[in-house]
Amino acid sequence: MLVYHQKTQQMADHRFDQIVQILKPGDLLVFNDSRVLPAKMVLQRTTGWRTSGLFVAERQLGQWVMLIKSRGRCRIGETLDVIAPDARPAAKVKLISRETGGLWVVDVTPEMPSAVFLNEYGYMPLPPYIEQARKKSGHNSTRPEDRTEYQTVYAQHPGSLAAPTAGLHFTDAVLDHLAEKGVRRAHITLHIGLGTFLPVTASQLADHHMHSESFSIEAGAVRLLCEQHQSGGRIIAVGTTAVRALEAAATHILTGDDLTAPFTASTDLLIAPGYKFQLCDGLITNFHLPRTTLLALVAAKIGLGPLHQCYQHAVANRYRFFSYGDAMLITD
Repeated sequence: MLVYHQKTQQMADHRFDQIVQILKPGDLLVFNDSRVLPAKMVLQRTTGWRTSGLFVAERQLGQWVMLIKSRGRCRIGETLDVIAPDARPAAKVKLISRETGGLWVVDVTPEMPSAVFLNEYGYMPLPPYIEQARKKSGHNSTRPEDRTEYQTVYAQHPGSLAAPTAGLHFTDAVLDHLAEKGVRRAHITLHIGLGTFLPVTASQLADHHMHSESFSIEAGAVRLLCEQHQSGGRIIAVGTTAVRALEAAATHILTGDDLTAPFTASTDLLIAPGYKFQLCDGLITNFHLPRTTLLALVAAKIGLGPLHQCYQHAVANRYRFFSYGDAMLITD
């Protein structure tokens, strides 16, 4: 884990479990407890041609929005088989209409709630580079263990299309040691959708369109966050999705108008250099891909110059990048 101190602009290398010694009693860690859906499906024509589909949203029972790698081959009205993890055709997807960005409206049979269907027939939506690396090394692109390994130990509420990967570093033992030290926890739930991981293709970051993502914060967590801010205690977000939820809810939390009810909303907040953080004092995150809103958020937190220095240090010291990579702790 690379630790970056904002006030002194100093860097230090640590093992992740040393976070127990680095954090202070009274610090508040904020976790995104969304669970990853096994949202990826293998789709097949009767000719044997295969492609992948990603569940995006359930419009009504039996009708979904999916992201399908069609490569221009799919046509409205055709039906594809869903190939289950046991390699058998187990369900069908009929293409009803095409939307922008590779999205399709589809009818799915047999009709059942999406969570039930995906748990039965879906695969974990691992980043493509992980699957490609496995294939290149002669291994299967997916494994049964992915359903537990691509999931945080504190995940509770199903709904995400990708893991909040900063949280993958935490084990039950580390969480127990932090609690013994007096580091407190609050949970938010932001279901990660397309907006979090789509690359920036616009020539200007300000022109990038963020997809909206829903989030909720239980009443107890709202009160805890309000009290922590008012007391001057540090709020440290675990992952960029926790930051986005915190900052999107900041006005509600800081005014303290209603601390007895959960807060639920959606956000398309783009955090980029120039943004003024309201609640987030520190951040635990992974090392991100270029041209992503995740990297822009980290740059907003520490500045472009320090970001370059941290990433140069990480490359020189052979830190692992991306979803299953190493961590970075930004603190004051």
